Amino acid sequence: MKQKDEHIALLLKRIPENPGVYQYFNTDGQIIYVGKAKNLHRRVNSYFQKDQQTYKTKQLVKHIADIKYIVVDSEQDAFLLENNLIKQHQPHYNILLKDGKSYPSICITKEDYPRIFKTRTIDKKIGDFFGPFSYGNTVDLFLELIHKLYPIRTCKMPLTKDSVTKQKHKVCLKYHLGTCCGICENKVSKEIYNEWISQAKKIIQGNAHEIEKDLQQKMLTLSEQMKYEQAAIVKEKYELLERFRSKTVITNTKAGEIDVFGYAEDGEKVYISILHLNNGSIVQGQTVEYRKQLDEPKEEMLAFGMLELREQIGSKTKEVIVPFIPDVIDENLHVNIANSGD
Repeated sequence: MKQKDEHIALLLKRIPENPGVYQYFNTDGQIIYVGKAKNLHRRVNSYFQKDQQTYKTKQLVKHIADIKYIVVDSEQDAFLLENNLIKQHQPHYNILLKDGKSYPSICITKEDYPRIFKTRTIDKKIGDFFGPFSYGNTVDLFLELIHKLYPIRTCKMPLTKDSVTKQKHKVCLKYHLGTCCGICENKVSKEIYNEWISQAKKIIQGNAHEIEKDLQQKMLTLSEQMKYEQAAIVKEKYELLERFRSKTVITNTKAGEIDVFGYAEDGEKVYISILHLNNGSIVQGQTVEYRKQLDEPKEEMLAFGMLELREQIGSKTKEVIVPFIPDVIDENLHVNIANSGD
């Protein structure tokens, strides 16, 4: 025991006063804790000051047999490295990210004649995925609208440009019911079909207002040409889109993309949520659950949650709204605290 204490004491003296990541190992050589620091020397030494130790910290310190550290250029670099090491090694005393249920996403397949459907399985070889959405009914709203606006196929027939050209397929009942365009028998051109898919993608990404403008212009043009029946069909689509936007828009005061974060604690459990907004519409949502191990401060938990959630939904948004300032802020982000208003 004395030899171990002497080894630790010697290491504590050698640790530099630089930003970086430290790793604690037990007698079996396993990583039991990973942490970050602006000042490695000060932070690591603080664990061994008995007047600052909580019960959980005492349990951690009791098992430390070796210390290693990695010096980096900035606190942000330390945070990213710490996050990667925690994910890689899952140390016993670090916060635990609980595996939640998989939330649904929307898939647009990479087929010659794409399909659009809800799924909980992500396989980027078969298509482009949008989501996840923490509320399944949001996905259902998107799909209901898309299939009302555009008669895109829902069948799983292996349609290719060649097989359609050679008339190897026959239309099904959905074509006769008016819910499918009959692309399998080339009833519409591939160009028109691809345009429908492109517009559907815009709606999923929160750019429905662009489609509204196009429909509004088409209505005016058709009316001026006295093509009133066609104008009425376009008007019906415009009203469908308007009703949909009224269900999904939560604010009209912000253009562009924003990530909004929420934070809640329940004992040792921490829940962090993200709403990804595009032009005032919620287009993605997700929640992660963490379990505290060493009474980590909420600012640290929020920083981890923000990084994890933005990675999960693939957000590159530069503006974020938070309930309080996290302990590490990406220098590329514009951070606002949600005190009041929208």
